[in-house]
Amino acid sequence: MFTVYCLILQDGWLYVGQTSDLMARIQDHRQNRNGRFPTGTFLYVRAHGGIRSITVLGEFVTREEALAFESLATERLNLLGYPTTCTPSRNLDGGAYAPTNAPNLAGGKG
Repeated sequence: MFTVYCLILQDGWLYVGQTSDLMARIQDHRQNRNGRFPTGTFLYVRAHGGIRSITVLGEFVTREEALAFESLATERLNLLGYPTTCTPSRNLDGGAYAPTNAPNLAGGKG
């Protein structure tokens, strides 16, 4: 099974990913243990203040299905205006992007 998940970071940014071992992957994000990319997602999560919460978006039988859903979820979140890993870090007037309403995918108001 492959899990597609969303990390809601402390500053309101989102990180959407997929994995076959969710608990190990969360530790990778928290502790810089990812062997293939030793600093990539760890530094990204740390730069955005750490993990506020984790939401499972879906579970899939194949990695291909999970990757397709991860891409779709990221695209839809961007279209809705949520800042994700694929969202530019600067807005159109050149100023730094700072979300004013942090998303709360687990329900309630963000």
